[in-house]
Amino acid sequence: MSPTDAQHDVTQHDVAADSPQDAPSLPEAKAWLRTHLAERRNPFNAIGEAAAAQYIETLPGLDPVRWAKHWLGGATKFAAAAERAEADGGRRAALENWWQAYQFAFLGRYPSPSTPPSWPRTSRPEPTSPGSASWRTPRSSG
Repeated sequence: MSPTDAQHDVTQHDVAADSPQDAPSLPEAKAWLRTHLAERRNPFNAIGEAAAAQYIETLPGLDPVRWAKHWLGGATKFAAAAERAEADGGRRAALENWWQAYQFAFLGRYPSPSTPPSWPRTSRPEPTSPGSASWRTPRSSG
């Protein structure tokens, strides 16, 4: 096993499917997600267990659009709870809800089990450091 494999504990479903025929079924993906949640493995190492379990069970599909929309729905609910807690002066509850919103948003961008192994690169360069041109360009105030 290479150092990279050891570091990431790669399994067959950790790597995106090469083709739609190789993609796991929804029940297979849910089983994988449940296992990772129970073992508190990435991407479930810091998420609220009960909420994540509910979202796994109600996951409507594995295509990237439904995957992202589903997990971002959870992020939106936690963000709303954080804002209510802030308005009520509940700093601790607000922090926990913001953290959970972040965790759910992370899952929304996490590659779904049917995500192709690589997406076409765009012609727009990605910023690589705070010193890159896009980081130095001031935002307009208006």
